[in-house]
Amino acid sequence: MKTITFSVRFHQPFLVRSGLARGGVDSVARIDAPLPASSLKGAMRAASVQVLEIPDALVNAIYGRSGEDGEASKQGAWAWTDAGPSDAFVRQVRVRNRVDPTSGVALAEALTFSEEYWHRTEQTVTFCVEQIRVLDASTLDQHVLAIQAASYAVTALGSWRNRGMGAVTIRPIEPLDRLAERGEELR
Repeated sequence: MKTITFSVRFHQPFLVRSGLARGGVDSVARIDAPLPASSLKGAMRAASVQVLEIPDALVNAIYGRSGEDGEASKQGAWAWTDAGPSDAFVRQVRVRNRVDPTSGVALAEALTFSEEYWHRTEQTVTFCVEQIRVLDASTLDQHVLAIQAASYAVTALGSWRNRGMGAVTIRPIEPLDRLAERGEELR
C-alpha cells in the first residue's frame, strides 16, 4: 500500500476551531491536533473540485462520498493523518474588532478574542495520505497524481482563510513531475 508524505509551510498563523468555549475566548483552537486530518482532507477535496475540476467519480473514489437519499456513505481509497508534530505549533490569543457583516464596519466596543497557531519555523510539519484500498497500477497512478495536484492547489487552511489568515504551501515529498512524466490524465 502506498503512502504519500507532504510538507506544510506556513506563511502566517492559522486556526482550526475546536467548537468549544473556554475562559473568555470566542474562538478556541483545537488542542489535541492543531491541524487535523479532516481539515487537510477537506481542503484538498475542495481544491480538487473547485480549482482543478477533477471529475466527481474520481473525487469520490479518492475521498469518499456522503450517503444521499438513504444510501450508505462510502469511504474513499485513501486516509489522511493529522499534521505534525504537534509541538511544532505555538498557540496564542489574538484580539480583533468584531465587524458588522452587512456594512463591513468595526462595531463599537465589540472585541473578540480568538486563539491561533503559529508554526515554529525550525520544525518541519508533515502529514501523510495513506492508501487503504487495493487499486490496479493505472488507477493508483491516477489517484496519486490527483492527490498531489490537489496539494499544490491548497493555499489556505482553517478559519478566516478568506480573510488573509492560514496561508500555506503544501508540497509532496515525492515531486508531482515524476508521475506527470508517465502521461497519466485525470479526465
